[in-house]
Amino acid sequence: MLSKFNRVQLMMFGGLIILVLFTLLILSGAIPGLKKKEVLRANLEMWGFKSEALMKDFISRKQDPAIAGIIVKYREIQEEQYESILINALAEGTGPDIFMLKDSQIFKHKNKLEPLKKTDGTESVSAMSAENFKNTFVDATHTGLLENNGEILGLPLFLDTLALFYNKDTFNSANIPNPPQTWDEFLIAAETMSKISPIGDIIESGAALGETLNIEHFIDIISVLIFQSGGEIIDQEKPESVIYKGITEKQKDGTVRTVIPAEKALSFYTSFANPQKENYSWNKGKQNSLNAFVAGDTAMYIGFAKDIPVIKAKNPHLNFGIAPFPQLKGAKTKINYGRFDFLAVSRLSQNKDTAQAYILYITSKEPNADYLLKSGLPPARRDLITTDSKTPAELRVFYGQSLSAKSWLIPDENQIYLIFKDIVESLSSKIFSPSTILTRANDRLNQLLKK
Repeated sequence: MLSKFNRVQLMMFGGLIILVLFTLLILSGAIPGLKKKEVLRANLEMWGFKSEALMKDFISRKQDPAIAGIIVKYREIQEEQYESILINALAEGTGPDIFMLKDSQIFKHKNKLEPLKKTDGTESVSAMSAENFKNTFVDATHTGLLENNGEILGLPLFLDTLALFYNKDTFNSANIPNPPQTWDEFLIAAETMSKISPIGDIIESGAALGETLNIEHFIDIISVLIFQSGGEIIDQEKPESVIYKGITEKQKDGTVRTVIPAEKALSFYTSFANPQKENYSWNKGKQNSLNAFVAGDTAMYIGFAKDIPVIKAKNPHLNFGIAPFPQLKGAKTKINYGRFDFLAVSRLSQNKDTAQAYILYITSKEPNADYLLKSGLPPARRDLITTDSKTPAELRVFYGQSLSAKSWLIPDENQIYLIFKDIVESLSSKIFSPSTILTRANDRLNQLLKK
């Protein structure tokens, strides 16, 4: 029979064994939630074309203890020089750990991006699953950033969409009570507010559309018109151009025929610069469309949320409103167009895991909400899309378009500009048939995708 002293010793020894086992279970993560989170530590360098004043507070947020040891140095580079400086630095091995890119630069620089680690189901501050990405960010950001194999190339900061800016004074003078919701209404409004002289000069413009060099965002506008017409531009899965691909469409008389959505969309777009059309309201002689809207020389302008501060700075007294992007009459599904910038980790970074953990945190709900508030841009995160009283009034239209926005895989922004410019100018000149013009554009797009 054990003495009292021996019993106490045995209890103490047993307690010690239990304590050791419990500690081992905690450290191994076998007891969920009790494992102490690793505190990541590193000095990271981030490059971008957003102002340092905007990014300073945003990148210094350290509310998550897991990244409390990360120090980030941000370098602002002028947008016009940014791409060339970044690419040269990466080629020399002196680039940053994290850098900012536009959605139109994904395809061109994909080989420079380190995909996020895929989570295996365990808790991780530096990994994300494809399913989680889809559930977190709106569909338009999936194009380009989410690879067919489930790899995630970067995380978006925002999603800006095209909307209709309209001059309230001009609308009131023309006795038009509301901005157009459909393209049929848009045509009527443009015709009503345009004033053409007997010799064909545009005295007052109802809408700035139809040209290339003097139309802001003309590629984006044409792109969404193609989408709304039932077409696509690039099949991302292959990838290959489908700009000249036809679809079957039921006619009013009940017959079915094959139409080319791009041809239909471009015919509509160029009609605004065709003196033979009733909706003629723009030509090559007009000034830049944004400046024309600011000056009150055109009643309707199509632009992004990022244009709002530019317009206000140029003309603080302009009485303008913002309406949703027009849709096809009778369309069952709304289709809008979105663009975004994103953060990515360099393949050459010596701190990939830490850098990935940082961009996952900085694009999470609270830090991203802070960025959007300071930048005046709409969200790419689904959980930040609200249209209540807390949403800035001038941004409610853009917030309301995020979920219905589409985008496409742009192979090379400079080359796409030349291709679309050639399409519009060739159609306007009528030297070649639409079929010939689009076939040639299709070939040029495929050549870009093979590079």
